[in-house]
Amino acid sequence: MDTLVVAIPSSPGSLDPRLANDAYGQKINQLIFRGLFQKDEHLNVVPDLAARLDQPSPTTYIVTLQKGVRFHDGSELTADDVVYTIRSILDGEVLSPFKEAFARVKTIIAIDRTTVRIELTEPYAPFLTSLCYGIVPRQAATKLGQNFGRQPIGSGPYHFVRWVDETAIELERHEPVHDARPPHLSFRIIKDDNTRVLMLLKGEIDFVMNAVPPVLLKRIKDEPRLKLDTSEGITMSYVGMNLEDPILRDRRVRQAIALALNRNDLIAYRRYGYASKANSLLAPTNWAYAPNLPQIGYDPAQAKRLLDEAGFVDPDGDGPKKRFTLTFRTSTAKERVDIVRMIALQLADVGIGIDILSYEWGTFFRDIQRGNFQLYSLQWVGVTEPDIYYDVFHSSRFPPAGLNRGKYANAEMDRLVEEGRRSLDPEQRKKSYAKIQSMLLSDVPVIPLWYEQNVAVMQNNISQVHLRPDASFMILKDVVKQ
Repeated sequence: MDTLVVAIPSSPGSLDPRLANDAYGQKINQLIFRGLFQKDEHLNVVPDLAARLDQPSPTTYIVTLQKGVRFHDGSELTADDVVYTIRSILDGEVLSPFKEAFARVKTIIAIDRTTVRIELTEPYAPFLTSLCYGIVPRQAATKLGQNFGRQPIGSGPYHFVRWVDETAIELERHEPVHDARPPHLSFRIIKDDNTRVLMLLKGEIDFVMNAVPPVLLKRIKDEPRLKLDTSEGITMSYVGMNLEDPILRDRRVRQAIALALNRNDLIAYRRYGYASKANSLLAPTNWAYAPNLPQIGYDPAQAKRLLDEAGFVDPDGDGPKKRFTLTFRTSTAKERVDIVRMIALQLADVGIGIDILSYEWGTFFRDIQRGNFQLYSLQWVGVTEPDIYYDVFHSSRFPPAGLNRGKYANAEMDRLVEEGRRSLDPEQRKKSYAKIQSMLLSDVPVIPLWYEQNVAVMQNNISQVHLRPDASFMILKDVVKQ
């Protein structure tokens, strides 16, 4: 009863908060590290290591640290550690994927042991979100170098015990508790879906979150030894399109594809109901979500009219010939391939042919980054900061510099996303992001499909599970095992 065993489907690349850019690396390092700020259960940015924040100007941040905080190696956490963490990202000591988050830092200095002063080159509204990244101990991080990501030392609720190759990561609660909350936390890396479910049924795993395919949840739902909990999530599945493609550069074609997709059927038969329709990259729980956005309708008749207008007339009416054929790239994961197959059937109803190309994950993702695609399907995971619109849709953010994979370029969009990140007035930002979301529904550079529900499966002796929209593993520190 002293160990909570949690199954995860893949091994993290690193547990260094400056480097961890995969889902499970980020989720686990949040248990080991603390940032100056953190996101609470409602996804609001609130103080963590910061005891106080003063902002004497739009570009000046003075952070006073909590006193008496120690890293897991016993060393005191000071302003020098904060300065080192951010400088190591900016100066390239570590090749951090989060360098852009600190790109506007002009100077950062330790005024004294508990006070940090940060000057930015320009106002940057999302900066407090940037300060949620974990703070590392300067001495230990420089001593361990590249090994720090495999032997992390933080100041969070759990300290690192060991990493067993590609098998398990083990943590221990840093401050002992005297109740039924397990002191040990073991993440078992189980890559195969069926094996994961079998281990749950055998009682070898206590808890799994968002790692059981919906088709297998049917088998679990009626199992008396297990229970299932769900919550609304913020992970958004979408169809991406290459706007440099001669067919897809026509907005009417993109609108037609969106109208040809029956999301209700996709959710019912491919997500088995564990999702809700999406119309924005942001989930409805996000403060910047535009509540009056229209839902994307299902209207195959209008889709056909738009394709006709675009010059892609159906050559034989309801016959087998296609207006045109597009390639649709996906990973080899069965769930993803099944989704694309159903999308292909729906598009066939309006005369669009689809050739499905499935590749192992690395090859698939490299193709997307290189622009080697017409259509593809991916997810945006855990989006809480609306400034992501800058990286995904600004015309300066084509890969490899950014995430504008479809190469969408619109001068008004550029202006709005720049406005959204510069303004420090939340209401003004909200207006900018409402316009952005409306414009994206009209231009259709991507097609939102659904927001996945968070689904946790656990043994009957597990309780006090309070799922968060972002599927954070921080909930595990409160879990009870009887």
